[in-house]
Amino acid sequence: MSAAAAGLRWARLSAAVLLGLLAGCAALPGTQSRQPVNTFVLSAGEPVPAAAAAPARGPVISVALPAARAGYGGPRIAYTERPYELRYYALNQWVDPPPAMLWPLLVRALEDSGHFGSVVTPASAASVDLRLDTEILVLRQEFDGATSRGHVMLRAQLTDLHSGRVLGTRIFDDTEAAPSADPYGGVVAINRALSRILPQLVKFCSQASAGDQ
Repeated sequence: MSAAAAGLRWARLSAAVLLGLLAGCAALPGTQSRQPVNTFVLSAGEPVPAAAAAPARGPVISVALPAARAGYGGPRIAYTERPYELRYYALNQWVDPPPAMLWPLLVRALEDSGHFGSVVTPASAASVDLRLDTEILVLRQEFDGATSRGHVMLRAQLTDLHSGRVLGTRIFDDTEAAPSADPYGGVVAINRALSRILPQLVKFCSQASAGDQ
């Protein structure tokens, strides 16, 4: 083989190796452009209609940070397409974990109702009469063919802190047809279902604290 032919062969081999290295670098994690992630919030819409006047000495209720059943405690938005399988959107998520977003909504709903002398969180130094514990049992978009719905299920328990007695426990379950079969449609439907559950939860707390269960 002549020196010229050998040099040409070496140049071609080097070019092939270089192209291979460049292709490998392009495939490395983090080197490709990432699509933006859409973030959404839980919202209860309009506040619960307040009573005509707050009681002069209504009970003080403490609202604990909600718990969440496995699968619903993180920021990923859950959906189902078949029973027993929970999946999550890759480019759509909650702006915060659902328990953290639900907490202030519960506080606001109880405050706006006018049924309680004060609504506090466990960090408050106030003397507390009642404690509300909640758990997110379901918070997801459920697909059924080309349509979907938002599904929200909460468990609530009200405890008298003076006696340690559980005044009542109830599960609130609601669904709403999604306006579109996409992540945004699911978020809208979940928020609409939640907006109907919160007034029911407030009524439960009011009745249980008054012994009307």
